[in-house]
Amino acid sequence: MNLPVEVEISKIKIDDIFNSRGHIGMLSVDDLAKDILKHGLESPIILWKTDKYPGFEYLCVAGNRRLTAFKKLKQNTIPAFI
Repeated sequence: MNLPVEVEISKIKIDDIFNSRGHIGMLSVDDLAKDILKHGLESPIILWKTDKYPGFEYLCVAGNRRLTAFKKLKQNTIPAFI
C-alpha cells in the first residue's frame, strides 16, 4: 500500500474542465478550510503525474475542494497519493 506524500501545492494543476464540479471558488470552501484547521486533513488528495500543463507536475483528480481549501489557508504542501 502506498503512503501519502507531501506535494508542493504550486506543482498541482486544477483543471476546471476535467473536474466534474467545475470551478471551485475560495468562498465555497470556507467551512471546509475551518474544519481542516480544527481537525486536520482527513483524506489525502489524489494526483496524476502529468506533462500536459506547462509549469505543473501533477493534475488533481480527486480532492479539488480540499486542495482549494489548503490554498485558502496559504499552505505550501498537501498530503497526496500519486
